Formats: sequence, C-alpha cells, structure tokens
Amino acid sequence: MTKSTKKRPLTSEELLEAKKLNAIYKSKKKELNLNQLKVGDLMNISQGAVNHYFNGINALNYESAAQFAKILQVPVSDFSPRLAKKLELLLPKDIASNVDAKGSFLLWDNDSPLPEEDYVLIKYYKDVQLAAGDGSLEHSDFNDFKLAFPRSTLRQCGVSPSSAVCMTIKGDSMEPVLLDGTIVGINLDSKRIINNEIYAFRNSEEGLRVKQLSWNDDNTIKIHSFNPGRKDEIAYLEEMEIIGRVFTWFVIKSVL
Repeated sequence: MTKSTKKRPLTSEELLEAKKLNAIYKSKKKELNLNQLKVGDLMNISQGAVNHYFNGINALNYESAAQFAKILQVPVSDFSPRLAKKLELLLPKDIASNVDAKGSFLLWDNDSPLPEEDYVLIKYYKDVQLAAGDGSLEHSDFNDFKLAFPRSTLRQCGVSPSSAVCMTIKGDSMEPVLLDGTIVGINLDSKRIINNEIYAFRNSEEGLRVKQLSWNDDNTIKIHSFNPGRKDEIAYLEEMEIIGRVFTWFVIKSVL
C-alpha cells in the first residue's frame, strides 16, 4: 500500500513568500554564482526540494527561511515578514543572528510544517541532562519534545531515525569541544566502544555522563575529559551501561 504524499495547499501569503524568494534568487544568482543544485548542497537538501520552495509547492519554515536568507545575503523580512517576526519572538535577536544555517537543528511549528521527504523528527529528552562534570544529575522522562534532522544527515552518519535521541550536556569537563548546554545526538544502536569516540553512559553512582572512551591494554576503559583540568578515570566495562555513541552536537550561543 502506497502512503499518500498529497501536500496541503499553501496559503496566499505563503505563495507570495515563495514568489518573492524566487525573484530574489533570480536577481542574485549570477552575482553569487549560484544555481539550485549549489543552493541545495549548502542547505543539505535536494535540488528538487529547493525548486519546491521557489515554486510554492513547499511552504517556507523557520530553518529554510534562515538558510535562504544567509545564502542570498538578505534579511528574512525581504521575502517573509511573517517568519521574520516569528523568529524575533522565538529567539532573542542576538541569539537568532548567530544560529548556524548549516546546522542540524531545526525550529518548526504547526504553521510551518516539515517537508517529510527531507526531515525526520527525533526525540529530545529536554529534561535529561548528561553530566560533563561530576555526574549525579536529576532528570525526568521524555515529555514529547522533538528536534528535526535532515534525513541525509542521519544516512551519512549511519544512524536509524528510530534509534536516535537527543539530550543536553551540563558541565564543563568536555569543553572546549562540548560546551555546557550543548545538545548531542546519540545513536542508541552504537554501544560497542571504539577508541576515542564520545559516548553517553551510566556508571556506578554518577548518573548519566558523556565522555570520550577508549580501551587500555589491560581491557579497562579510559574515561577522558577534554577539559585539561580534569583527570582521566579508569573503569571496567562491567561497571558501565553504554547508552550510545554521540554522532553529532550543536549549540546556540548568544553574543555577550
């Protein structure tokens, strides 16, 4: 049985946004040396998806609008005052201006539906914190928060959408690589320890943690923190519960 792929009709406002965006692209593509294939590569989506945005088949959403604006070197308000206003309300101006348009994190809501052929929703355990410090963190269960990832990103990482979850890091022991507040993507299917990869795990009384792991010659495991002020630890595999390997991470930073 074939799943229906019928798309909802765009509103007149969304169609006008697509028309304005397409006009800006056509006026700037020569100056910026762009074509739809290049735009798709920069956005990590297909050329067909780019064409669908330009021609009013897919509605613009927060991330696509931010990406197009960055690539075309114009403010979002030039083609979508609606999304520009929502972004200002959703994120403080200093933070919104520093969201990496090539990141995997996607803002979305019911008014800006996801193009299902390009994105998948991943469970985000927002209140579950991985200790990048001393452990013993309080946490609660999944509360139906989700983050959207490009399907192509998960394919490149060899991660099944059903086996991916996101959690937040708390602490400074993994700085400067993983900052306090970083959101990490974890592959629950990848529990075999590969030297120098980063894993989420639980051991003894220290709760959920995230560290770089590697094998020692005596079959113990070295638990390494990137922060030079933290000492390495040694543990036995039997003392640990490997949650999964970290396959991606991202953080929104504000300007001081």
